[in-house]
Amino acid sequence: MLRNIIIAIFIVLVVTGIALQNTQHILIKIFFWSFKSPVSLLLTSSLFIGGLFGVVFSFPVIKKKNDTIDNLKRKMKAKEDKGNNP
Repeated sequence: MLRNIIIAIFIVLVVTGIALQNTQHILIKIFFWSFKSPVSLLLTSSLFIGGLFGVVFSFPVIKKKNDTIDNLKRKMKAKEDKGNNP
């Protein structure tokens, strides 16, 4: 847990350092739409959106794992109760 927090802080510091050094504006074209944005904003928003996608898409896997753990705990409790009753 502490290792994850240290890694997250390190990533935030690196991204902040890169963002502060890249203040130039770039032209972004998406199909028929175009706008100017600083590189730092593009970098931080891309990182945020990627992290958000990672969290959202990991929820089903975590839920399935927790359901499996709960199911196995129920089975173990049922076997223990069955073994204790003569």
